[in-house]
Order: sequence, then structure tokens, then C-alpha cells
Amino acid sequence: MAEDQTPQETPMGLEIAMQWAQLPPEHLQLALKALEPQLKREHAYRMEALRIQQEHAQRAVRRKYAIYLTTLVGGFVIIVGLLVGGVITGINEEPWLAIALSSPSLVALISIFALLRSSGEELRELRRVASFNSPATAKSEEQEKAL
Repeated sequence: MAEDQTPQETPMGLEIAMQWAQLPPEHLQLALKALEPQLKREHAYRMEALRIQQEHAQRAVRRKYAIYLTTLVGGFVIIVGLLVGGVITGINEEPWLAIALSSPSLVALISIFALLRSSGEELRELRRVASFNSPATAKSEEQEKAL
């Protein structure tokens, strides 16, 4: 391929083959010998580009898998922590806190972290439970309702 030609101006393979068919075999053999180093360089370049692309794709798959496992383990830890907190608060005779720690928020967190799915309804339920447990958010909601 000539250096000064744009990709649109470069002749297609069929056009080149038709031009070479008109030449005697000796000229064709000399032309192929002259093109061979260039073809080898282009092949090496394409193979290296393909190798780099495959490595990049493998790294992306590994990264995605690592994020998936981290999310899964983090979700498991949070869920077990909520269950343990619910049991401990239930034993200490605080049933409302035990219910808040173990029922709706636990189901929502299981679906968000472990199953990696979330819907708007589950996120609203988590916000409602969090505001139920937090006095500061409860006061701000009361102020909003008063307005």
C-alpha cells in the first residue's frame, strides 16, 4: 500500500489480481518477493494488535468477575450482620429494632447485593426503614409533612 494514498484510493485485492494476471510470471514472482517483507510486517502487526485486544478483553472479564465476587461477599457480610443484629436485639428484648433489622431491609439487601437486582420499590423500602431507625431523618420527614 502506498504511503500517500488514502484507504479509499487504494486498489482492492481483485483489481490488483486482475492487473497482475496481465504480467508475465517472472514479473509476478519478482513483485511477490518485493512485497513479502511488507506482508510479513503487516501480518506481525495484525497479530500483535489481536493479542493486545485479547489481553484487554481477558482483563475486562477478570475485573468484572472480581467486582461481582466482591459485591457478593460484601452483601453476604451485610446480610449476616443484619441477621446477627436482629437476633441480638431480639434477645435483649427490643423487638421493634429486631424486626427492623431482619425483615424488609434484609430482603431488599439480599436482592440488591446477592442477586444483583434492585427495583425502585425495594430502594424506597430501604429508605423508609432507614428513616424509621434514624431520628434525624424522622424529624426532617415530619418537617416536610408539616409544610
